[in-house]
Amino acid sequence: MQKERNKSVPAVYIILKKGEEILLGRRKNTGYYDGWYGVPAGHVDAKELPSIAGVREAKEEVGIDINPTDVKFAHALYRTAHDETGDRSDYFFIVEKWDGEPKIMEPEKCDDLQWFLITLNYETPRRYFSKIWR
Repeated sequence: MQKERNKSVPAVYIILKKGEEILLGRRKNTGYYDGWYGVPAGHVDAKELPSIAGVREAKEEVGIDINPTDVKFAHALYRTAHDETGDRSDYFFIVEKWDGEPKIMEPEKCDDLQWFLITLNYETPRRYFSKIWR
């Protein structure tokens, strides 16, 4: 009997932290949690390290430049049977230093960008960040 190897789709989440606040954008027209706030995030491309994918996603989504040495690993999460495409491997990174002022770069996918206090009183980030802040 041949063993079936797990095929997981990797995704990255970049937590931009400024003092006691994190940057969250409200999703729209993506088909995934539209209307909810989240951090810059996306899939890891083939032959790309998760930390470098995070640098790329931050540039694409909020227009900032991050030095890869400033990307600090925070947490990993594995989700089985996420959808019909399979499992997910989620990598969370914290960044406290970057160049540029964050702004909406993909207005077709994001309609609001704000700094929120890290209190986890907001429903949207709680599902992802409760384990990271412990």
